[in-house]
Amino acid sequence: MKYTQIAVDGPAGSGKTSIMKAVADKIGFQFIDTGLMYRAFTKFLILNNVDFGNIQEIISFIPQFHCEFKNEEIYVGGENYMEYVMMSDVLENINKITVLPEVRAFMVEAQREVALSSNSVLTGRDITTIVLPDAPIKIYLDCSIEARAKRRLDQNIRNGIDLVDYDTIYKMIEERDNSDKNREVGPLTVAPDAIVVDNSSKLFDECVQEIINIIKEKK
Repeated sequence: MKYTQIAVDGPAGSGKTSIMKAVADKIGFQFIDTGLMYRAFTKFLILNNVDFGNIQEIISFIPQFHCEFKNEEIYVGGENYMEYVMMSDVLENINKITVLPEVRAFMVEAQREVALSSNSVLTGRDITTIVLPDAPIKIYLDCSIEARAKRRLDQNIRNGIDLVDYDTIYKMIEERDNSDKNREVGPLTVAPDAIVVDNSSKLFDECVQEIINIIKEKK
């Protein structure tokens, strides 16, 4: 059976995870946040007491890493890793592995394998350009820095976090965008055949429905 893949890229904080998860749920596709794979691998290394300063040791653990998605959650060796993926030790070390070409090559192949095994919606890093360049449906979910900064500030206020003001958040997002667009491996870019959806001024449900309409037209 041939399955359909929907590949999604976009800047950090543009709503890729929340919006595309809602889309996947509504159309009956599996939602795959490929960033969880990098996080899970990082925790896998930590649990195996790997020295993150030893590149060869990191690479040696790649063949031992086996993950799968069940109900949008990631499992490694049969163990649910969702409780690990946002831990501080993961956040502190993940950038040490994402820059390694060997890890990147492994993840790209693993992500393709997961995507091709079902009707799926994939979000993450350069999904439309590197991971699934032949995906029949490609979405670039965009959002202005201003809108993302305001949403992040509102979220912080709701959660009782008042240590960061709008200007600081704006600068952090701007720096992250510049870093993502100028990184040596897999820079963030808009694929020529991707449909750009800008949700800067759209309501959540409005954006979800717009993407569903695009998918229906493409199919």
